[in-house]
Amino acid sequence: MNARSRHLVVAVVTLVCVAALGGLPALLNGYTTGLFTTALIYAILAVSLDLVWGLTGVIDLGHTIWFALGCLGVGIATTHVDPVTALVTTVHSELSRYLLGTVGGAVAAAVVAVVIAAWVFSFRNGGSLYVVVVTLAASVVAGIIYLKTGSFTGGDNGLFGFSYTELGPRGGYWLSLAVLLVVVAGALVFARSDYGIAMRAVRDNEGRAGYLGVNAFAVKTIVFVIGAVVAAIAGALYGTVSGVASEPLVQFSFATEVVIWVAVGGRGTIVGPAIGAFGMSLLTSYLNTEYAAQWLLVQGTMFVLVVLFVPRGVLPALAGLSRRLLGRPASGTDIRTLRLASAGARSGGEPAGEVAVDISRLTVSLGGLKILRGVDLTVRRTELLAIIGPNGAGKSTLLSVMADGRARVGGEVTLRIATRLGHRGRPPFRLARAGLTRKFQIPELFDSVTGAETLVLAVHRGRRLSPWRRTKDIGVAPEVMRVLRIAGVADQLNRPVADLPHGLKQGLEIALAIASRPAVLLMDEPTAGLTHDERAAIGEVLKRLALAGTAVVLIEHDLDFVDAIADRVAVLHDGRVVHDGHPRTVRESDAVRTAYIGARE
Repeated sequence: MNARSRHLVVAVVTLVCVAALGGLPALLNGYTTGLFTTALIYAILAVSLDLVWGLTGVIDLGHTIWFALGCLGVGIATTHVDPVTALVTTVHSELSRYLLGTVGGAVAAAVVAVVIAAWVFSFRNGGSLYVVVVTLAASVVAGIIYLKTGSFTGGDNGLFGFSYTELGPRGGYWLSLAVLLVVVAGALVFARSDYGIAMRAVRDNEGRAGYLGVNAFAVKTIVFVIGAVVAAIAGALYGTVSGVASEPLVQFSFATEVVIWVAVGGRGTIVGPAIGAFGMSLLTSYLNTEYAAQWLLVQGTMFVLVVLFVPRGVLPALAGLSRRLLGRPASGTDIRTLRLASAGARSGGEPAGEVAVDISRLTVSLGGLKILRGVDLTVRRTELLAIIGPNGAGKSTLLSVMADGRARVGGEVTLRIATRLGHRGRPPFRLARAGLTRKFQIPELFDSVTGAETLVLAVHRGRRLSPWRRTKDIGVAPEVMRVLRIAGVADQLNRPVADLPHGLKQGLEIALAIASRPAVLLMDEPTAGLTHDERAAIGEVLKRLALAGTAVVLIEHDLDFVDAIADRVAVLHDGRVVHDGHPRTVRESDAVRTAYIGARE
């Protein structure tokens, strides 16, 4: 079955399922229709959490706060509460009030989410444990605030009786189904877009994403706020249909239940969490009245079994089983192809031979250990500078400092690759967007992202990624195509990186570094693990890049390889540059002999 046939089958199955769901109210009584309506709304809530946790890796244990804000927005807009008894005395049933409450709840959720995101994601790089603690604490605080503001929220009594009666059970069901379909469709487009690649890259390896130009803070904040707004809309819909808002909506137990729905259904799949929430909430409704304690045990056991045996969730497990039964490959159907792009201007625009990076009196210490001890070095355009030296000399540290302006160092690193760009204090994504690209010694990529998708990030330098368009035809420079063919990865680009062997990952790392058309290219042992012929071919590519105007800095241990491609060699020993000159002068230098063998001949 080809891709077109598969898409047709998926479309037909989807239409059948939607038609079946749409016709359910004709077969159900009012009470059961209400249960199904609530299940649909919970499915929307699960999808909103999947955007945040499943696709971006942010564990939001206070996610039901946004749901409660949406529900409260509608409740406050449509009711009047007696300030003394905290009981609802009047209900206003105008449609405009429900719409106003929905908008108000969504705006409130967005504002609070921005504040929390700015706090948690900017402190210590927004580590997972810190996010968990803060969002959990926010859930507790939200519950206290709810109870203490009874004149608005009803306090212990909550708000009640404000459902929009004009809808009726069937109308509420169909409205909820329509909103769910829109949210799922929108989330799928968002997840499959170019911006969705950045989301998954941040989830898999946030630090590495920054070196490709991805602003992880912005990605996490934007998706966190979007998830909050979608959850608030679900809450507003819940309030409109059920007419109830209460303190349990912000409790940790409800937030945990939503997390279980997402995990069981299949985190990061959008459809899986929706199905998981729909099915498990219906089971809860039917079984909780008779077997409350037992059902909690069953739910917890189900979660543990999923984590142990199908950690990706039920839907991905079923999809994998169907692929094996049908004999289909494990790679997805999101095929992207490469084409040669027209030559574009490189970053900067300085004349050839001019200084691109100027390092002066650079010192780096780790506690009492001095790693770099006053390094002075210049890197020029149209030059391939090789940095050699024994292990522990500080070579990789030097490249790390050049690629990350936030490192605590002494001395100065001056960049001449972009107008009005300083180095000190600049995070890697800023430097990458300006034209400074780093290739790591050991391949550091994104397990769930394909090679072609990673190239999309590199080509765009993490900027202007569309939240709805999906690049299928990727324009890359001829040097990129050559590297991909040399390394043998050209035909494997639509496989997840986790499935690639080390050698192919190494080739892909080199291609990514070149794909961004950098002004300064930092390469840490780029040919490690490659054959002699592959090393020679990669060396030719690097030489051509330097001649075309890129300042190439190369760390390498193979002196024969350095002699063949380098224009200049700097020898680093004990944190100092002990030699800087033409490659042929290296072997004749007494300082170099001392650095490598510890004594002069």
